[in-house]
Amino acid sequence: PILDNNNEIVELIVSDEISNNHIENSIVIMAGGFGKRLQPYTQDIPKPLVILKNKPLIMHVIDNIKDSGFKNIIISLYHKSDLVINYIEKQNLPLNIEYLVEKKPLGTIGSLSLIKNKIKNDFLLTNCDVVTNLDYSKLLNFHQVNKNLFTIAIKKYSFSIEYGVVKIKKNKISNFIEKPQHQELVSTGVYAINPQLIKNLTKNKRLDVNLFIDNLKNQNINISPFLLYEEWDDVGKVEDLNRLKI
Repeated sequence: PILDNNNEIVELIVSDEISNNHIENSIVIMAGGFGKRLQPYTQDIPKPLVILKNKPLIMHVIDNIKDSGFKNIIISLYHKSDLVINYIEKQNLPLNIEYLVEKKPLGTIGSLSLIKNKIKNDFLLTNCDVVTNLDYSKLLNFHQVNKNLFTIAIKKYSFSIEYGVVKIKKNKISNFIEKPQHQELVSTGVYAINPQLIKNLTKNKRLDVNLFIDNLKNQNINISPFLLYEEWDDVGKVEDLNRLKI
């Protein structure tokens, strides 16, 4: 079921319909980073080709995109782009894949300036180190049904402080909490975007997603959340990769 902002059902998507229909909207994969936090795994290969459970990170993303019914993929590359392109082309995937090769690092979202005049419909954006079993069509449907301009997939994230936390009031300790648990809502690195939001991006100018979002807020553009309940892992650091390999 697809719900609107009032949690009322506005559409029912049957799984057979999703699997049998190809979705024309594009998905952009950001895969141009240096992968410095994944050293030494990225000593000789780019981050998208780092192996997790017998296949490269970017193939986890591409396979899930394909399973979600999408066929049009744009991959933004910079560091060792030739290695990524050669690997993907050898897979003979039944997908329409276009490559954006940055001439200089453009940040986490700046490469969208290279497609601002090409992309006409709502599109999804994901980082190449985001491993999830999210059905991307659910995010797109939510974005479109609610007529959003920008939607961020978010997830509840729990963490603990490995120390006793002390509260002070009037120069006296008022409370002592041993290893408290906290929960926050975090961005998953997956977004749905209306193409009009990238029309004014300066071509080949570096831009990170946090600054892009700040600009939207300054323009009073509504940024909508999409709560993700599915499995999700950000494989950006060595400890993340090692944990998932166990």
